[in-house]
Amino acid sequence: MLPTHTLPAETWFRVLAFAFAVPPGSISIEERKARAGLLRVSKTFKNLASPLFYAYPHFSTPSTLAEFTDILQASDRAWDSLRRIPYSTPGRWVQALDLSRVSCTTAAERLAVDTMLTQLFPLTPFLSRLVLNSTVRMSRRAMAALTAREGAGLLQVLKGIKWVGAGMTMWSASGEDPLLALVRVSVGLEELEVFGPGLLDDDDDDGAMTPQLTTPPPTPLPPLCLPKLHSLMILSLPKSPLLASLVRSPLPSLRHLMVTPYDGVPSAHTSALIAAHGAALHTLAFHTPKTWPPIRAATPPTLLHTSPHLRALSLTFPLPPLVAPPPAPAKGHPLRVLSLPRPDPTYLYKLEAWLYLGLLQCLEEVHMRDVRWIRAGLSSRAAEAGVQGDMQEWKRRLGRWRVRVVDVSGKEDAL
Repeated sequence: MLPTHTLPAETWFRVLAFAFAVPPGSISIEERKARAGLLRVSKTFKNLASPLFYAYPHFSTPSTLAEFTDILQASDRAWDSLRRIPYSTPGRWVQALDLSRVSCTTAAERLAVDTMLTQLFPLTPFLSRLVLNSTVRMSRRAMAALTAREGAGLLQVLKGIKWVGAGMTMWSASGEDPLLALVRVSVGLEELEVFGPGLLDDDDDDGAMTPQLTTPPPTPLPPLCLPKLHSLMILSLPKSPLLASLVRSPLPSLRHLMVTPYDGVPSAHTSALIAAHGAALHTLAFHTPKTWPPIRAATPPTLLHTSPHLRALSLTFPLPPLVAPPPAPAKGHPLRVLSLPRPDPTYLYKLEAWLYLGLLQCLEEVHMRDVRWIRAGLSSRAAEAGVQGDMQEWKRRLGRWRVRVVDVSGKEDAL
């Protein structure tokens, strides 16, 4: 169907924007092909739909990323420097690079993806979102390309970044750790997700990807300026130059934090991070990745004191001996949701006592992440055995205070 000329271009653009509203990763292959077909309907449709088509590209394999890189490089080489707009198309239309489904199984694939990212970053000046797969690890050169590109301050979401560890880091030309230098220039960051060396393959030996330390660590640098950062996730990273800078930096918008607990580990920065920014947090989650040997670091016991505005708290084993929240007017501590791996009798007694004393009057739900209610059809005796019996006891005793006990699926009905 050819577009009618009775409608203005602005109207057609709004229609096409509605058609492209759903992200490419959430639609079927047929729908993605239909979107690509819109570029071939007419010249008008191509001019209107191209910015929408390239804004949020979808990548499922390294080969699709290679095709995309070739298109942007070829267009940039053919771009006339005398044009009014200094940035080539379609590179300047790209707003997000989502590589969450691009899995690299070999060192050659990892190196190829890293090379393509190094080539893409200078061609995407308006990139605001970068999400990497857990198998992709950016090298120092890729981080330098992302740091030095025009529009670095426009980056809003940075997820899946891996820090390879101080023993394998080469300092950047400015004297900073490459990841720290990247975050420093990304003043518009709203979400940051970093994984530490605990999630890396220690047997990897890629010289280009993990350069050796060649200069001594730099002297302390000024604090970071991240006024919009509201969500921070730091996993398997007890210490790093970035963490040390985050502890010293003001983060006025930070409301959601997820970390791996390392309380008691010498020189670890995670507890200091919570102490520095816990007062403004609404959500605090502790996550211990499944590694061997398992991580048994403790969680700070004073969380309800350092985070007086916390609405949701998620704990992991070993559970900390939480200190009772301080007495407060009105309804006490504002904690509404407490998430635990499994029922623990010590916590049941604590919660009952704190509810009785009016210290947790806002508590509405206790979530058991690793437990599922017994399915319908089994006997009532089976529902009272083992962990199911513990869940029933929690439900009965906390129900007096109108606190729901839900399982991994969010259900509160046993049968």
